[in-house]
Amino acid sequence: FNFSLEKSRVKILSMKTTSKSLPLATVFMLSSLDKISAFIPFLSPKHTSKISHSSLNAALQPGQGKVGVIGAGFQAVLTAKVASIIGGYDTWIVCPPGEETKFDELIYASDSEKGKDGSTPIQYVQSEDIENLLKAGDTEALFMVVDGEGTLRPDSLGKIFDWGGDKLKRVVAMSRNLANNEGYGFFAKAAKTGANNEIWLGPESPPELIRQYKEFEDAVKKNCEKKGIEYTIARAGTLKGGGIGVYEEDYEEDDEESGKYYPQYLTKRYYELTKKDLITWQLLYDCDVRGVTISSGDVSPGPGFKAILNAKNNKANAGDTSRCGLAETMVRSLSVKNAGNADFGVGVADSRTIPTEEEWTSLFGALS
Repeated sequence: FNFSLEKSRVKILSMKTTSKSLPLATVFMLSSLDKISAFIPFLSPKHTSKISHSSLNAALQPGQGKVGVIGAGFQAVLTAKVASIIGGYDTWIVCPPGEETKFDELIYASDSEKGKDGSTPIQYVQSEDIENLLKAGDTEALFMVVDGEGTLRPDSLGKIFDWGGDKLKRVVAMSRNLANNEGYGFFAKAAKTGANNEIWLGPESPPELIRQYKEFEDAVKKNCEKKGIEYTIARAGTLKGGGIGVYEEDYEEDDEESGKYYPQYLTKRYYELTKKDLITWQLLYDCDVRGVTISSGDVSPGPGFKAILNAKNNKANAGDTSRCGLAETMVRSLSVKNAGNADFGVGVADSRTIPTEEEWTSLFGALS
């Protein structure tokens, strides 16, 4: 169903989910075709920043300031959790009524983890509360994130920027690889049809979808320029993974074969919700693919002639983006001066461990 709020409030849309395990959920200002993942906001504990301060000239210093997440799907959930745990920011996210239990399942491994070490949960807000929240003037950055094929409504972004006023320093917007035709074509289309319907088709996606992304990006840039706010466009290919990897109860630090456990990502409940086979390939992917690449501009290629073979394997393939790597890149970009008014693609690399602080510094060097 669609409905509009009166006066200054913006349109709200409710879209179909792509998972039968997830309920229909309200999405804030979502504009999409029919491939949107469910919007599942969450609560997340506040932690001390895990980002080094040593080499940063930041829009937001790690561990300082408040950020918000507006969007849809697991990627939005993950981004907010990483913002809280890795970035150390006070974080809020739009939360449809009645979704609290599911948020807890995705964020906390057990009830005892809620409020652990005196931490403060992420603030739940309803869509109709966003105006007053932004007008309060203490939100310094926004993430606009959609997991699926679609964007926030470009024609409604002006309201958000007007409400945010002069306090907003940066807006990080998730988009997609749109410009490079290399690696798409027949094989990518066949993989999307027969192996993994989340394969991203790049410039060969439906024209209406490409137009939508471009209008969204233009709206973000124009509103940021008008208000004197920095923007960051983070581009993704086919989204894969999103969780902790090895389950905490199975993790052995000295066992190099089992992979690593990363509690800053979504809990094992994520794998249960996305499981379609006897063994969820998303879990295997998270155990084996933790490397990240950053490429300046809209230059990332598609999956190529191996698209079908690589559609659900646990390898670092061209055209793919790890949800975990994307979330951490977006959050860390707030602390990187060169990421302001920048446009970059996030890909994957062969590694079973996430980048070190030194490696993150080197990765963002691509934006210099």
